[in-house]
Amino acid sequence: MAYQVKESLTAKPRTYALEDIHSDYKQKLLAGTALVCEERQDFWYSVAELVGDAPTARFSFVCPKCKGMVPARQIDVGLETKCPRCQTLAQVPDVRARQNAVMDRHLLKEATQTLLAGAAVFVVGAGTTVASYMDAIDRGGTSFYIFWGLAVAGAGMMITGQGRRRLYFKKYPKGGKH
Repeated sequence: MAYQVKESLTAKPRTYALEDIHSDYKQKLLAGTALVCEERQDFWYSVAELVGDAPTARFSFVCPKCKGMVPARQIDVGLETKCPRCQTLAQVPDVRARQNAVMDRHLLKEATQTLLAGAAVFVVGAGTTVASYMDAIDRGGTSFYIFWGLAVAGAGMMITGQGRRRLYFKKYPKGGKH
C-alpha cells in the first residue's frame, strides 16, 4: 500500500510505504502532526493516528460473509481489514456517511411529497381547464375558465421536488444504503 504524506496542508505530498512511515516517525524524521492519506482514501489524518500514538475513533461493522462484528478505526475507512472470526477481507465502510444519510432521509421524503403534490395540482389545473373548454364548446359559447395557473404551479412544485431529490442522490449516491 502506498501512502501520501505531507508535512502541512499546503505542502506537496510525498509517497511512502507503511514501513517507511513507521521508521521515519520513530527516528523523528516525520512529525506526528504530518498528514497521511492511503491511495484509496479521500481524506487526510495525522501520522500519529496511523502509528497508534494519537487516539482515533473506533467502531465495528458487520462482516459480509459470517455476519460477525469486525472492529475498525475511522482512519481505516475505504481500506480492507480481516474479519477476526472468518479471516475474510472486508472493506471498512464509512459509517458517518451512512448516519448522515439516515439523518437526511426526511429531506428525501419532503422532496417526494412536494413532487407528488405538484403532480396532483398540475392534473387538477390541466383537467379543469380542458373540462371547462369542452363544456364551453358544448354550450356553444366561447368563454371558459382557464386554470393554467394551477397547472403552472403544479409543474413548478414537481420541478422543485425533483431537484431536491436529485440533490439528495448526488450527496448520497447509494441512497443512504452502504
